Amino acid sequence: MNAEQKRFLEARYSVKEWPTPRKRGQRVRLSLDCKRLQLRGWTIQREKRDDQATPRSVHLLYWRGESTDELLALDVFECESVKAAHDQLLEILANVESGIVERKTGKGTPGDVAFGLDETMVLFARFNVVVMARNAGPKAVPVLAVARETDAHLMQQVKSESSR
Repeated sequence: MNAEQKRFLEARYSVKEWPTPRKRGQRVRLSLDCKRLQLRGWTIQREKRDDQATPRSVHLLYWRGESTDELLALDVFECESVKAAHDQLLEILANVESGIVERKTGKGTPGDVAFGLDETMVLFARFNVVVMARNAGPKAVPVLAVARETDAHLMQQVKSESSR
């Protein structure tokens, strides 16, 4: 994105107000494999990893139950720093084709900073990781619980790594 667009997005989404993690330098390694991203009630249909890209990423497609109408896409990006994660989050916001994406705050909000589009898309950053959970099928399903569960996986990984 160009500098003018970035300045516009930083103002629109109040980037200066975004909290930064208490532990500076805290990072999560994207060693998340399918076993760690098993989500209650969802089955992984497809996984695509891109370890050569910057940032590294994994893109997962899940389905629920017997129906192929309920699909969920989960995109996870491992950035080099919190600042890089915030830049990645802005980049994704720039590509979302909706003017009604809003900042999510309050109890139960995943990540250090989060955005959402009703119940159909949640985008958040936790430390140096950015996660986007969104509907990918014809039947709309709420994704906030999935975003919370994914954030819990990230927090558990941080706890595991810091206890070593």
